[in-house]
Amino acid sequence: MPKLSCLQCRRPAPDRQAPQSSLTQSQTPLACGAMRFVCCVGWLALLGAACGESGSAEAPAAGGRGGASGSGGAAGSADASAGTSGSAGNPSGGSAGTGGEQCQATIAAESVLDPKDAPLAVIGDPPATRGIFDPDLEYPVGAPDGAMSYSAVQSTHEISTRIAVSGDQGATWTYVAAANTSGPLTIPVAATSMRCSGGSCSGHWIHEVSSLIADPSDPDAGRRWKLFTHSYLVLPGDQLAYDLGHIALHVAPEAKGPWSTEGAALGWDGESPVSSDNVGTNVSKFNQLADCVALTEPSALYRNGGIIDLALGCATATGTIRIELLRSLDHAKSFLYSGTLVKAADAFCLGGANAQVNAAALFRNAGKSYVSVTVAGPNNFGFVGYRGCQVLELNAGGDSVARDAAGAPLVARKIDASDARFIGACDAAEGASTAGYFISMLQGDSLPPNFRIYTKKSPLP
Repeated sequence: MPKLSCLQCRRPAPDRQAPQSSLTQSQTPLACGAMRFVCCVGWLALLGAACGESGSAEAPAAGGRGGASGSGGAAGSADASAGTSGSAGNPSGGSAGTGGEQCQATIAAESVLDPKDAPLAVIGDPPATRGIFDPDLEYPVGAPDGAMSYSAVQSTHEISTRIAVSGDQGATWTYVAAANTSGPLTIPVAATSMRCSGGSCSGHWIHEVSSLIADPSDPDAGRRWKLFTHSYLVLPGDQLAYDLGHIALHVAPEAKGPWSTEGAALGWDGESPVSSDNVGTNVSKFNQLADCVALTEPSALYRNGGIIDLALGCATATGTIRIELLRSLDHAKSFLYSGTLVKAADAFCLGGANAQVNAAALFRNAGKSYVSVTVAGPNNFGFVGYRGCQVLELNAGGDSVARDAAGAPLVARKIDASDARFIGACDAAEGASTAGYFISMLQGDSLPPNFRIYTKKSPLP
């Protein structure tokens, strides 16, 4: 759900009144980093006030190209037997560019969505006050049916994940299950927390930005469908505490369920043990991800041999977001670090207004792998938010994007609205050939917005 104001670790602009809960200059950089993350990450917060910009090794100086991000060891290739995780690299990235040719990606094809088109209607879907958003598809080519996960938005503090199925190549979808529920929750936090007193935070636990896959080779039949969500706490006043959460794993024997929550697949070191205790993999232990305040917007892809790739947005304390890739060789019980898919600095090559690339969606087409990503830009609501999707081809190993001679990502397709509205994320699946791309877009021209899913019949990719 949208948040129309956010905590900020910066001096407010002269024409903007400081929020009463704004942090002071005496507070720690880590706390300010967490607050900047709360403001700057995800489609929810991008509906809020603009964040102050900070310097970053990944953000290019005016007229220049950002330096390459630090590299580190990687898990085995998707097409080879797995090796052990490699040695750590430098998480800080390269130094900023100082001049030269402006980065601009080459776009092979474009699709334009008309906001006047009718949104997708899910048959039998229970009412959602604010609408549905963030579809993720699992529909292999030639399969008799497929499934889709999506967010049901009742309010800012009531968001959960639903499942729908299709048997006609994505032309129609029918609701079959609620994979999780949101509700009140109190979690422990450090005694030094500036958001909550008494060593605990109370609010509502929500699940959003889901990703759904079938894992037919899992020896446990009850885990052959897997759903990843960013699950986190919404504090009183609808403050979105993205870092007070984790990447949760929900499992089921079939898409229609029954679904159960297995626990935290991925976590990180932070203010609450809910983010770090009893997690399958703590990503803060990877040097390459040590600067991630939290991970968000997961996207999973099943590969032959039981390999599961998981792309995620890494949000940093400086306000940048990049796409990182993790890889599981044991059916999502643990993950290895694989590499950086899309650097924060690539946002400028893709026409973004800041160093944020998010909303990854992995999919396959005609034997190749792709990732759809979204950058931010000005929209018709008057703030900087998601501005379309750009589909990037992955290299053969699936752990990096194809680039031109100048290092810019090659864009196979750009998807945007015919007007400057909030649009993204996007996903696709070969088996859903009747529908094409599935696109999140805000409906209407005034706030608060309605959350809707649209389809665009364009050839993949």
